[in-house]
Amino acid sequence: PQIERAVTKYPYDLRATERFMAEAGYAKGADGNYTSPTEGRLSFEVLATGGPTADIESAIAAAGWRQAGFETLETAVPQGLLLDGQSRASFPGVATRATNANEGTQTAAYTAAQIARPENRWNGGNFGGWSSGRRWRES
Repeated sequence: PQIERAVTKYPYDLRATERFMAEAGYAKGADGNYTSPTEGRLSFEVLATGGPTADIESAIAAAGWRQAGFETLETAVPQGLLLDGQSRASFPGVATRATNANEGTQTAAYTAAQIARPENRWNGGNFGGWSSGRRWRES
């Protein structure tokens, strides 16, 4: 119950998605996928890392994005590339990953200090490189 009270919940609202996409200059084309007059069709790859659980998770996520109007391509990557930090950190799409880590470890993995980059030999759990606008040295 404590966790439920602390978690922010967002409704599954495809109309809100359409509003946000319109603000970004995208509209659904005749095929139901988002497209922009200047950028063309919006398409991205979905990569699963971490084994069969992540494969299932990425397939479910990709299906949901397709239903919402996003063209997605599920990408199979050889295990050797998944072990290579630079390949993981430079993947141009969305990556899901399965882990046995606890919540505290997972939260710490998404700090700016954990961004995988050349200076740390592509180590770090923040493979997507997301930061809230602060420099990577800050966490």
